Amino acid sequence: MVLVAQSGVQIFVETHSDHIFNGIRKAIYQKKIEKEKVKVHFFELNEENVSIPTEIQFSDNGRILNYKKGLFDQFDNDLDELLGL
Repeated sequence: MVLVAQSGVQIFVETHSDHIFNGIRKAIYQKKIEKEKVKVHFFELNEENVSIPTEIQFSDNGRILNYKKGLFDQFDNDLDELLGL
């Protein structure tokens, strides 16, 4: 996917996959794609059940700069429960 995007093709992906999300972050870290070429939008419902988008920002090493609760955190939540944390 990164190679295709680097060639100038615009790709739209809707996913709940942390593997894809972290793969994009890893590609930024490995300098396989510039963070400016990546747009990730996180959607959450407000109190009127209207979807509110937030554009997720990345550092030069793929870290999330504006983390939102619920953004691919299910694995961590499950692990905390299993560990009794």
